[in-house]
Parts: sequence; C-alpha cells; structure tokens
Amino acid sequence: MLSSFFNVAHAEEIVNPLKATTISALIHDILNFFYGITAGIAALAVLYGAFLLLSSGGREEQVTKGRNTIAYAMIGIVGVTVAVGLVGLVADILGK
Repeated sequence: MLSSFFNVAHAEEIVNPLKATTISALIHDILNFFYGITAGIAALAVLYGAFLLLSSGGREEQVTKGRNTIAYAMIGIVGVTVAVGLVGLVADILGK
C-alpha cells in the first residue's frame, strides 16, 4: 500500500502567480501598485480638503484645515512620484 503511494513520481508544475520573472520586474510591479494606491488616497484627500473649504462657512480654522489638507496631499503625491522616478533612474543606471 505504501509502495503505491511513494511510487507516484510524476511532478506537477508549479504555476507562477506573478507576472514578473525577475526581481527587478517584481520590484517595479510592487512600486506601481503602491503608486496607484497612493494616488487614490491623495485624490481622496484633495476631495476632502475641497469639501472642508466649501463647507467652512467663513470659519478661518476650517479654511486653514482644508488648505493644509490639499497642500499635504499634493506634497505627498509629489514625494511619491519623485521616489518612484528615483528608483527607476537607479534601476536604469545599474542596468536593471
């Protein structure tokens, strides 16, 4: 009985669920994924800041909060864009 269990010598092929075939391609895919998430969060933050501005009713604290929210969202998206660009630049310099 055990001999028939261990005689199964055919190996099944393991399917790669990732599209990337190299480490650099995997890092590129991961960065693009996080860049998309960050862009979505920044867009929501800008919308929230705009809502704060529109609903402030002239209250200076709400206006300031709305402006700061929009400014920080823009700073964040610029920072992430620069970071992704630098990673791409370093990858190109090192030859991928």
